[in-house]
Amino acid sequence: MRDALYLDHSEQLNARRFLISLSKVSTNLPGYMFIDGVASVKDKNSYGGTFGDVYRSTYKMKPVALKRLRHFQVEESHHIYRKFCKEALIWQRLSHQFILPFLGIDAENFPRQPCMVSPWMTNGTITRFLKHNPKANIDKLYTRFRLGIHYLHCQNIVHGDIKGGNILIDEYGQPRLADFGLTIFADSTRHNTTDQGGTLRWMAPELLYPMPGIECYKRTTASDMYAYGCLCIEVYTGQVPFADVRSEIMVLEKVLNDEHPRRPSGPNTMTDELWNLINACWKHDRASRPKSGLVVDHLKHILRRSATDPVALSPMEPIPPPIPHSKNSLVTVGYFSLFSQTLTTYGTPTRTRPSEEQAALMKSLNRIRRHADPGRLYHELKLTYVLHVVPYVDLL
Repeated sequence: MRDALYLDHSEQLNARRFLISLSKVSTNLPGYMFIDGVASVKDKNSYGGTFGDVYRSTYKMKPVALKRLRHFQVEESHHIYRKFCKEALIWQRLSHQFILPFLGIDAENFPRQPCMVSPWMTNGTITRFLKHNPKANIDKLYTRFRLGIHYLHCQNIVHGDIKGGNILIDEYGQPRLADFGLTIFADSTRHNTTDQGGTLRWMAPELLYPMPGIECYKRTTASDMYAYGCLCIEVYTGQVPFADVRSEIMVLEKVLNDEHPRRPSGPNTMTDELWNLINACWKHDRASRPKSGLVVDHLKHILRRSATDPVALSPMEPIPPPIPHSKNSLVTVGYFSLFSQTLTTYGTPTRTRPSEEQAALMKSLNRIRRHADPGRLYHELKLTYVLHVVPYVDLL
C-alpha cells in the first residue's frame, strides 16, 4: 500500500471510510492512535458535554481535555464504543488551524473507557469568550470558524451539530471547531433514521420534518449552512436562536413555518450584507442555500471592510461546577402536547395541523429528545414551566 502522503484526495477519503468501516466490525482502533503519558485526572468532576464527559489533565506539560463518551447501562457499552471509534477516526485525520486538534487516545485514566485527548481551550466556548471580551472582533471570529466549516465540507464531511457550544476559543483568541460526534460523510448512502441527532434551535427544517422526496433526517452540508446562520445570530446576541421562545415545540413550529430569529440589535450592529447572507443560509429549500465556498468569499469581502483592531483578552471567570448526572436521576423533558393545545406563533395566526402531521411532529421531537442527554452542556440547561404547571427543561 502506498504511503498516505502520496494518496490523492479521493483515495484518502476512501481510505478513511475503509478504516471507519473496519472499526465498526472489529471495534479495534489502530495502535498509533493511542498515546502514553497523560497525567492522572485529579479532579473527577467532569464538564458536561452533549454526549460525553470532559475532564482536565496534562500531557507533555500542557493542559489537555479528555473526552469520555457517556453510557449508563452495560448493554449500551458496545454501541457507545462504536460511536467512539467513528468519531476518533474521523477527527484524527482532520488538520486545520480552526479545527480543534486531536492528540490521541488515552486508555489509562479510565479502565475500559478510553478518552479522546485534545488541547485544553482556556477561553471556553465562543459565547463565553465574547461575554468576557465584548470588544472582540466578531467579524474575524465568524469568518474564521466559517473557514473551519469550509475545510470540513471540502473534505466531504458534514459536521452535524454546529452551534456556539462547539466553537471553542484557544489561548490566542482563535476559534476552534470541536465535537465530531455527529459527523458523517456528505455522500454517505447509509443513514440510520432513528439517529436524529443535533440541537433543536440550530437544526434545519428538513431535519425536523422532512418534505416528500427528502432523505429522512439526513444531515448534509446544506443543513450545516442553516446551522451556521443560527450560529451567527448566537455570536452577535450572546443568546441562543429564538431566545424569546421558551418552549422547544414552539421553536419547532416556527422553523417549520419558515420563521427565523430576529435581526440582532444593540451594540453589535450586523451589516445588511451579513444579514442578507444569513437569510440565504436559512432558505427553506436546502438546494437554494449558498455553498460553503461562496459564503467564505462573501465573508472575506465583508471582513476587508470591517475594523481590525487588536483585542486584549480580559480575565475569565471560573467555570461553574457541572450538574451531576446519572441514569437514576434523569432531568425530565416536559411533554407539551400538540393534541391538547393549539400552538400560536408570535405575530402569526393560530394554525392547527392535521392529526397525522401532529403525530409526525411529535415523533420527530421525541427523536431529538432521545439525544437530549441530561448532563449536556450544563450551562445551557434552564428550568422553567409550561403554563406554570408542567415542569420541563428547555434544551437551548
